[in-house]
Amino acid sequence: MLSGYEHVPSASEWRALGPEALGVLVRLYNDTHERPYVRLRAVGAAGHFPSPAAHTFLLAVARAPRQSDLFVREALLALGRAFGRGAAREIRPFLGSPEPVVRDAAAVALDRIQRAR
Repeated sequence: MLSGYEHVPSASEWRALGPEALGVLVRLYNDTHERPYVRLRAVGAAGHFPSPAAHTFLLAVARAPRQSDLFVREALLALGRAFGRGAAREIRPFLGSPEPVVRDAAAVALDRIQRAR
C-alpha cells in the first residue's frame, strides 16, 4: 500500500486494516533500510489512525532532531488531519521554522483545521 504509485489508499482502506496497522507503519518508518518514500508515506498514513499512539508518533517525527523537512511536513499534515483542533497548539510553533516547507505545512494544516470548523 505504501509502494504503489497508481493508487493512493483512502482513509477507509487504511482504517479497514485495523488499529494494529499503526504499529506496522511505525516500524516501517523506523526501518532506515526501507526506501525513504515508503517511510514518508508511513508517516502520512499514521494520520488515518487518530489514537494516542499515533499522536505520540507523529509529534516525535515532527520534533526529531535533524529531521528531514519532508518528514516534518508529512507529520504536521497528518497531525492536523487526525486530531484537528486538538493538534493546533502543537502545530502552531512550526510556523516559525527556518524551513519554508515546514512553515508551509504548518500553515496548510492550520488552515484545514480552521476550515473544518
